[in-house]
Amino acid sequence: MHLIGLDVGTTGCRAVVFDPHGAILGRGVREYDVLCTEPAMAEQNAEHVWTLTHETLREAVQRAA
Repeated sequence: MHLIGLDVGTTGCRAVVFDPHGAILGRGVREYDVLCTEPAMAEQNAEHVWTLTHETLREAVQRAA
């Protein structure tokens, strides 16, 4: 059994695959932009964030294999 940690943050996402003893088997990282079109306003493209999150998970799992 393996565990996956996933962090989807403001400027990027990270995924890490661990073995049952806590050793890191694979990692994936992607960064994305925050769009600031007006003062005190920030937006993100949710579809883009999801696509990069999916890529990050896939990369971490592939590296763990």
